[in-house]
Amino acid sequence: MSEQHDERPYIAVASRSSLLIDTHLGKAKRLQIWRRAEDGGFRLVEERSTPRGCGGTGWEDVVKELADCRAVLVEAAGEEPRKVFAEHGLNLMICSGTVKDALRAVYGD
Repeated sequence: MSEQHDERPYIAVASRSSLLIDTHLGKAKRLQIWRRAEDGGFRLVEERSTPRGCGGTGWEDVVKELADCRAVLVEAAGEEPRKVFAEHGLNLMICSGTVKDALRAVYGD
């Protein structure tokens, strides 16, 4: 595992149910923060609120809140957040499917 991944142990997920990646980043009121569990599975650590009406410097605030995350998994995202996240080295991944399958893919299972 790379040093960056050791420093960023979490993955943020835009999900309404904890089952599916089913939320557009700009519409997410909160992001779920997941980590690998000691038994090899995954554990929901917490939920973090996102600023209402993100845009402009709002995306900078979101990136700061997710500084301990190696990736953010969302159903969709606009060009501005994609640009801001990339500038800060935060992997914004557009995907669908189950949260657990996506977590396995990102953690390299």
